Amino acid sequence: MYIDPDNNKSEQSHFIQYHQQVLNAIRNMDADGLDLLIREYDLEDESKPQKYHIMLLLESAFRGFRFLGDTHLIANPGACGYKQCHSHKTGVPHGYTFVGNKSGCHLSLIFEIEDPDVYNVFECRLFECSGLTLVHEKYLWSVLEQSVEWQMKKANKTQYELFDSIWYY
Repeated sequence: MYIDPDNNKSEQSHFIQYHQQVLNAIRNMDADGLDLLIREYDLEDESKPQKYHIMLLLESAFRGFRFLGDTHLIANPGACGYKQCHSHKTGVPHGYTFVGNKSGCHLSLIFEIEDPDVYNVFECRLFECSGLTLVHEKYLWSVLEQSVEWQMKKANKTQYELFDSIWYY
């Protein structure tokens, strides 16, 4: 979203406040808070992403970070490293890599913003942050996959038995 400097200051203030609320909810892994912040679009409009899909991604990530021992996430601003990415065509992309405070695992998210609400959230594996080197070995889903395989062997459980115990962690 482009903010016109000549535009009403209260609109800018509202946008900044809303954006901070979304970031704080993600940093605190507060799915209930996000659920209140992210707008539900008309289910008939297929051009709009559905809140359910956004929340499913974020709730799954929160469970994964918690499973790895994280209590909160550290947000690092950045952008998609692929210059042909559609996020660059919509103006300045609003993206962050969220790093677990204990595990050091990361998940990079791009936020498409439609005034004043978050329009869509999606993962980016080509994300770049200044001052932060992102390595595949610490990518959240890769670490969880390895951890689940290790836990299955250790506990002598099937994948489904283990997921039942993890997913409702």
